[in-house]
Amino acid sequence: MSETKENNSSSDGIILRELRQEDNVNISLGSEYVALKNFLKKNAKDYHSKNLARTFVAVDNNSDIENQVLGYVTLVSSQISLTKFRHPDDVAEYPYKDYPAVKIARLAVDTKHRMNGLGKYLIGWSIAISIKKIMPFIGCRFLVVDSKPCAISYYEKNGFTLLDTEENKKNKHPLLFIDLHKL
Repeated sequence: MSETKENNSSSDGIILRELRQEDNVNISLGSEYVALKNFLKKNAKDYHSKNLARTFVAVDNNSDIENQVLGYVTLVSSQISLTKFRHPDDVAEYPYKDYPAVKIARLAVDTKHRMNGLGKYLIGWSIAISIKKIMPFIGCRFLVVDSKPCAISYYEKNGFTLLDTEENKKNKHPLLFIDLHKL
């Protein structure tokens, strides 16, 4: 996806596109999400330009504030280890313990725009881009996310499965996944 291409979301006037240097990243997330806000303000543009992480932002073309970020998703390449979990039935002969994945490294929606489907849209877009643009060119079986415990049920409602190991359940940010091959 080039910087000039934009995807219309389900909300009128809101588009999803690559992060730009001129974007207004003063996003309100609440005190429990300071790390997500700091990433967008301090690291996202640099990581994006260096291909360490790719950040896509939702902006409202009808807003009085030009390039105001309403929400964002950051994707990176990753892997998931399923040695303690049931391997997919169709890859029993796969010789490696880790499976290739795309990771939602960050996902956030401005407090004023929550509960309107924007977060669900960002997840759906991440699934679609993984299936349509990444899987045809490189090995990529899963979409994964490290979740705050309070967001696990949100990700589960959006199709993710909690990696069912005691170690993962005790983790500060438990891993959830979607098997993209089954969608």
